[in-house]
Amino acid sequence: MPTPPTSDWIDLSEGLDPRVVRVWTTTGLVTGAIAIGLLLAAAGVVRSLGANRVGLALVGAALIAAITTAVVCAVWPRRRFARFRWEMRPEGLIVRQGWLWEVVHIVPHARIQAVDARSGPLERRHGLATLHLRTASATGSPRIPGLDRDLAGRLAAEIARRAGAEDAT
Repeated sequence: MPTPPTSDWIDLSEGLDPRVVRVWTTTGLVTGAIAIGLLLAAAGVVRSLGANRVGLALVGAALIAAITTAVVCAVWPRRRFARFRWEMRPEGLIVRQGWLWEVVHIVPHARIQAVDARSGPLERRHGLATLHLRTASATGSPRIPGLDRDLAGRLAAEIARRAGAEDAT
């Protein structure tokens, strides 16, 4: 399969399930809340030890973290969703992702060593799964997050069949 000169050359037909935006937003909010909580806890400990300036600096850092979390969670999941495309073709799977830095993975079926459909707690709650293609590539193996769970299972089985693997998990 030839390498495309630009991503515009590849018109990929498949996107992700829209429910993944909620999963990514929730993940970002939980991560931000943990960071903010740790900063506020550290501020309380430091202030109780008499270092008020350091404590106030940590409270300021928590405020900055809260604002950053809100902005990132409002923008990033929707942009990532809009920019993630994939398509299975007879020659292999193509995955295009990225907002600032776009990456196009072209994975011939013959190069796929294993394929997994995995679902974390938040994904399971929303009926989603992530498809992970494992290859021998030094640059890593692509993942397709935010697929309907049933679709991910069927897609894993079909990719494994095309790759000549015995089974998919």
